[in-house]
Amino acid sequence: MRVFPKAQCPSAHVSALGVYAVPNLLLIYHGTSDSGGGNTNLHLLPNAKFAEQIEHMARSNYPVLSWRASGSTSNVAVNQIGITFDDGYRSDLANARLLGSYGYDALFFIATEYIGQPSYMNAAEIRELSALGMAIGSHSHHHTLLAPMSTQQIRQELSQSKRVLEEILQQPVTDFSFPGGSYDRRVVDIGRELGYQRFFSSDWGVNGRRQATSAVYRRSSVLNNWSISQFDALLQRRRYFARQVMFKTKEWAKRTMGDDRYVRLRQSFLNIGR
Repeated sequence: MRVFPKAQCPSAHVSALGVYAVPNLLLIYHGTSDSGGGNTNLHLLPNAKFAEQIEHMARSNYPVLSWRASGSTSNVAVNQIGITFDDGYRSDLANARLLGSYGYDALFFIATEYIGQPSYMNAAEIRELSALGMAIGSHSHHHTLLAPMSTQQIRQELSQSKRVLEEILQQPVTDFSFPGGSYDRRVVDIGRELGYQRFFSSDWGVNGRRQATSAVYRRSSVLNNWSISQFDALLQRRRYFARQVMFKTKEWAKRTMGDDRYVRLRQSFLNIGR
């Protein structure tokens, strides 16, 4: 494992477990575009809708916790909202600048095989994202489901991505997001062995003591067909128990069907549960 000089470990925007609190409601965004992904990609928001949501949070004075700001001794900041992005789309840079204009930041998870590919950030843009005050985490190398993999394959995915990002940023990378929400105990244990400290799922719900203890955190996806009132319902945790039922149904489907078949239906579950 690479050892960084003390001056580089960690920087102001690379959070460390036990020093920086994790918000109890975490939002997942992906890339944005002018028109969004429509019904074929519910995770791709139109630029205007993303801007509307961020402006709504600011205007409504929702407590958005900075990934750079020191939290309490607890690992979960109650009644706080946190913003995360998955995959490493090039649109992340513009979205980071928008967030910065409101005094917000976000935690961006990068799938390292995508670096430099069309529609994705290159190494210089990832460094620029970091320079804007954003936090950077790993989203594996090949962006593939991890739970079905062998132990050796999991280790390769997590270590290669970590090595690539640390070489680009010249600072430790200690946060990991599970591609497709696929993980098991082996993935977390191997991640800890490699130096990851916190793990972020796509399991719906808020974070509490259980998540703080395990350092495996829940996140909630934001979809492109939501109205601003539906987005606000998530922020206010309205219909929480109904959403929990949908999440439990999703987990049952995952166990029953297996990861591959489950992922094909996951988008439908998210749409029903909005």
